[in-house]
Amino acid sequence: MRPPKSLRLDAARNKARILDAAEKVFAEEGLAASTDRVATLAGVGIGTVFRHFSTKELLLQAVLDRQVTALVAEANALVATSNDAGETFRLFLRRAFELATTKKIIVAVLEKTGNPATLDTSNRIELLRVLDALLKRAQGSGKIRQDINLDELVALMQGLLQSSKYIQSDKSAREHVLDIVLDGLRPTTVSP
Repeated sequence: MRPPKSLRLDAARNKARILDAAEKVFAEEGLAASTDRVATLAGVGIGTVFRHFSTKELLLQAVLDRQVTALVAEANALVATSNDAGETFRLFLRRAFELATTKKIIVAVLEKTGNPATLDTSNRIELLRVLDALLKRAQGSGKIRQDINLDELVALMQGLLQSSKYIQSDKSAREHVLDIVLDGLRPTTVSP
């Protein structure tokens, strides 16, 4: 027998509140954040947290999935609304960098694993697909250099994301670092 619809709605609301709270707590405290603090911030008991996410790792995974899903959706929206492939590519990198400096979870996971290809997220493949599409589209328009491939771009992004932990409180430094990276991705002209 299925639970009444109101109970399912309550469970869905609780799960969303837990994820919202976890995102905030992990952003503030990193991977060492306590699930007790998540429960308190969500306004639920610790048992409710563990009913939805049986381990802290599964909770972290759900938060990471949520952030990657949002990033993929943003990339797809940029592609759908922009006619300038180079600008779309640059906007996406800016958004990914901004997310890393405010959410910190992706950076913490990258620090732990050392490799963005190991991000164990249900939509990692989709993120790589959309990133590859943005890169190829920007290269096809002549706005991004031809001699960079997806693996190199991912490595570059990992370094960029890692740098965010050192300059997260200085917005002008973040912008400057990002501008340097974006300048390096522009096509080079050969002098005669």
